[in-house]
Amino acid sequence: MDNEEVVVDTLTPQEEVVEESAEELKARLAKAEEVANNYKIRAEKAEARAKEEKEEVKSPLNLSAGDMMAIKNANVDPEDMDAVEDFAKWRKTSLREALVHPEMKAILDYRNEIKTTPVATNVENVRRGATKINDETLVMNASMGKIPTSDDEIEALVAAKFKRK
Repeated sequence: MDNEEVVVDTLTPQEEVVEESAEELKARLAKAEEVANNYKIRAEKAEARAKEEKEEVKSPLNLSAGDMMAIKNANVDPEDMDAVEDFAKWRKTSLREALVHPEMKAILDYRNEIKTTPVATNVENVRRGATKINDETLVMNASMGKIPTSDDEIEALVAAKFKRK
C-alpha cells in the first residue's frame, strides 16, 4: 500500500430534477403573473395618493376678508402662520377665532419671546478693536499710579514725558 494512490470522490450528488407537467407550469406562471399585477396596482395607488397629498399641500388657503384683517391686526410673523393654520384646523375654527384663542395667543407670545430674547441679551461676541491711548492720558495715568504693563505703552510714556520737558 505504500505506492497505491487513494482517490477520493469529491463530487456531490446532483439534485433530483423535478419535472413538472405543462398544467403545473402554466399554473405557477399564472400565479407569478397575478402577484406581479397586484404589486403594480399597489404601486400605482401609492403614487396616486402621494400625488394627491402634494396637491393638497400646494393648494392656497382661502382666507376671508375678516381673517386677513385679523392676521394683520395680530401682527403674526409669517413663520408662525403655519402654526396658526394648524391650530385652526385642529380646533375646527376660523383663523380669526384661532388668533383670539388663549392657547394660540400663548403659543405666539412664547415664539415671539424666543425670537426677541437673543437680540435683548446680545449673545454675540463683541470684539472691540485695540484702542491707542494718547500721550496725555498715559502721563495722567502714570501720575495717578497706573503704570502701563506693555512695552509699547512704557516707551510711549517715556517719549511723552520727554516731549513735556
